[in-house]
Amino acid sequence: MAAPIDVDAILDAAAIDADPDMLIDATLAAEAPPRERFAAAARVAEARARPGRAIDLWKQARDTPGAAIFGSTARERIAFLEARRDADGSLDGWQALEEVRRLYRHRPLDTSRDDVIALLGREGIAEATGWEARLWLARTALVDRKDPQEAHDLAKGLWDDRDRLPDWVRQRAGITYARSLARLGRWQDAFAVEALFAVPTAPGGERLTPVGEEQRAVLRLARRQAAVGVAGLGAAALVGAALVARRRPPRPDGLVAILVVSALAWALAEGWEAGAGRAVPALAAAWTALHLASVAALAAPRPVWAAALLRAVAAAATLGAGYAILDAYEQLEWMGW
Repeated sequence: MAAPIDVDAILDAAAIDADPDMLIDATLAAEAPPRERFAAAARVAEARARPGRAIDLWKQARDTPGAAIFGSTARERIAFLEARRDADGSLDGWQALEEVRRLYRHRPLDTSRDDVIALLGREGIAEATGWEARLWLARTALVDRKDPQEAHDLAKGLWDDRDRLPDWVRQRAGITYARSLARLGRWQDAFAVEALFAVPTAPGGERLTPVGEEQRAVLRLARRQAAVGVAGLGAAALVGAALVARRRPPRPDGLVAILVVSALAWALAEGWEAGAGRAVPALAAAWTALHLASVAALAAPRPVWAAALLRAVAAAATLGAGYAILDAYEQLEWMGW
């Protein structure tokens, strides 16, 4: 019995500029029952922006005897694509949008956006194509261009028309609109918009809302800035104190502890998951530098309060550096930060 056709593997193995019709024909030539070949080839056609051919292939999958498994999917996909016919009966608008979405990671973003803006300027494009084109512009404005005002202006128009949008377009438009409001600092409005549509729920019941994620990102940025500030100012203070100190021979005994703890942390992290300890060398280097600066700063006799203050500065700088490095290496997610 022939193995099922792996459409994802076919698409992943093909070059981005591979001839779509050749990929479709190769899928049709696979050793599999006809209904499966037609359905797989239709998926390839859609993925490679050939909607007209996809409709024909879905119809063949639908009409092939014994194709009950694919019948419902085929009818849904046919209806979906037929709704994207332009006023002249063609699928040119939808094909152009799909081609942009397929290629935009492989060429300058502004080129792709110019193509979508030009598409929206055409007369007679399908309404559904226009909705998705504006949604694509809004999402790229927010995610790629980091321009929440432009994303807000584009998404608001869709959101105001939400009663006419398909469910999944309405959901994504709402998420984009809510996120743009949050990034503009309009948190109350963002939560109000978010309350109007369902949001994903993580396994275990934690409600991960888009606006909640934006709040967490703001807090993460504030913590990152604070950590870098504390580490930088603390290190500068320690170095300054060391430079003005009347020195005596320092004893950096803590280096042994740093090296032992770092080695154990690296071994445990790598034993748990390959690559999990990649931040440890940077942590060890930062802690070593701060320890040496601390020892040098405390090398001269000082009042008890001054020594205590320097030790507190050293501890804060060490914690700040640790947080900043773990954040830079994306090692804080498992801690919920």
